[in-house]
Amino acid sequence: MRRQLSEWFQSARTAEIAMLISPHLPYIPERAERILGPYRTDRPKEKGEGLADKRDQGEKRGIRMNYVVIDLEMCNVPYCKTNRDYRWRMETIQIGAVLVDRNFEIVDKFSTYVKPQAGSISDFIKRLTGITAYHVKEAPAFEQAMSDFISWLPADEDIRFVSWSMTDRKQIIEEAANKNIDLSGLDEIFETWIDAQDLFGEKMDTTQCYRLSEALIASDIYQEGDSHDGLDDAYNTAKLFIKMETEPDFILNETYRSAKEDGIEHLSFNVGSLFATLQVG
Repeated sequence: MRRQLSEWFQSARTAEIAMLISPHLPYIPERAERILGPYRTDRPKEKGEGLADKRDQGEKRGIRMNYVVIDLEMCNVPYCKTNRDYRWRMETIQIGAVLVDRNFEIVDKFSTYVKPQAGSISDFIKRLTGITAYHVKEAPAFEQAMSDFISWLPADEDIRFVSWSMTDRKQIIEEAANKNIDLSGLDEIFETWIDAQDLFGEKMDTTQCYRLSEALIASDIYQEGDSHDGLDDAYNTAKLFIKMETEPDFILNETYRSAKEDGIEHLSFNVGSLFATLQVG
């Protein structure tokens, strides 16, 4: 698998993709639709495209998958540059990932900062991620960072990508297109991508979109590291994904379990929620 990805990634670039994508409209023009159609995140799901269907594809072939849980951190691209240098509103500044093997054990990790081409790290992003201009000053550009990431993937293995929401999947597609990096051979990766946030919603029997931090507390999983650090978020997402895949009854935090039993539709989680039911003597 790694060898195939490396060959695809190093193949001839396609400038047409970047030129065809509208920077502001939610729909991709017709010609670009033919190129990126399989990767669209806004198109309706067709029969057989649900999460369960995707995960079952490998199992039906008797294949046990490895999973790469990925998380990107991004910065904003100033509006004045989206019409000139870069036609997408976000740019990657960190790639974090962990490898989950066939036994659902975390066995390896990957992290790199990425130097933005058009974007800048605002004070808000600094506070949110802890990433500053110093961290990305000598970092590889997106193409080299992705090449390093692909080289890190296990060779000749069946892998599935996992992330919290489909935002990171869309970011890779859009950023690659805007930087003239050809992704035309990666359709299997994008088509079988697993949305752990959506999977968590299925476990909760709700359409609500939970933040990762809320989902971890609800699932009684200790959050390690910092939120909005690419590697830490990937690691925590992997722990939750493993729990969802290996725990048939999916045991919840007692506070959340009690709320569901009481018929409360939504309970927002934070540290205070853990102590809400405690009585001080």
